Amino acid sequence: MANSYTLSIDVDAPADVTWSVVGDPVGVTRWFTKYVECTLDGDVRTLRNADGGVLVERILEWSDDERRYRYTVIEGPPLARHEAGFHVVANGAGSTVIWDTDAEFLDTAIDTEERLGPAQRDGLERLRRLCESLAA
Repeated sequence: MANSYTLSIDVDAPADVTWSVVGDPVGVTRWFTKYVECTLDGDVRTLRNADGGVLVERILEWSDDERRYRYTVIEGPPLARHEAGFHVVANGAGSTVIWDTDAEFLDTAIDTEERLGPAQRDGLERLRRLCESLAA
């Protein structure tokens, strides 16, 4: 059962352009379309989906210089633990976005990557398209 996994995508856009999207803490709705609203209050980010469901996260670490941040879910899905993060790495003239997740549902029979991975992969693809359109 996969509770820790890493997803990545290569983006044909400079790392600074990609980070301008990934590193916008309330811009998640631009590329992770599961959510329609996002707010930030200090280090607490609240995302709301179209059905009114709420996900609350705490930003744990942030570095614009390193183009990375880490966060944890503190309210929403039935998780026993959660920590995830993004890192944007220069890759030639482009960049690579790395999204790592370490989480476990209260129901330990749930495979975390199987449950969360499809939406995350879709989000990364949308993120890639957005960043590439900004760099064009």
